[in-house]
Amino acid sequence: GVQGEILVLGYTSPEQFGLLKRYRLTQTVVDAAYGREMEASGYRLKGQVKVDTGMHRLGEAAADIDQIAALYQLPHVKITGIFTHLCVSDEQTPDSQAFTRLQIARFHQVLDALEQMELAEQAAEEDPDEEDEFEEEDADE
Repeated sequence: GVQGEILVLGYTSPEQFGLLKRYRLTQTVVDAAYGREMEASGYRLKGQVKVDTGMHRLGEAAADIDQIAALYQLPHVKITGIFTHLCVSDEQTPDSQAFTRLQIARFHQVLDALEQMELAEQAAEEDPDEEDEFEEEDADE
């Protein structure tokens, strides 16, 4: 069978959080408020933090580092990754290239701040071979 993590890149309605759990899907945490909704759902869910570095569609703003850091502290949401969308990285115009460099710099600022708080490292250090309570618990729902 297929093994690996399936990341839902968009928004999932809170009414459907049970399906995330049932099918062991990892949900994009589209912003801090959404992370708190995931926390309040009663399910132990996996998520990856989407950082808005300039596209302004999904993600917690890169400048809101405290909100991003708070997501790593949610006891029922296991953060397994963090990402951004470089929205014009495939374009070759000088403006697009400059904007992509700006987005990369913003993303690295977030990663550096999380590293200083030892949050990103905390998530990365978890043993992937360790029994995962986020997958095993309530697997039959």
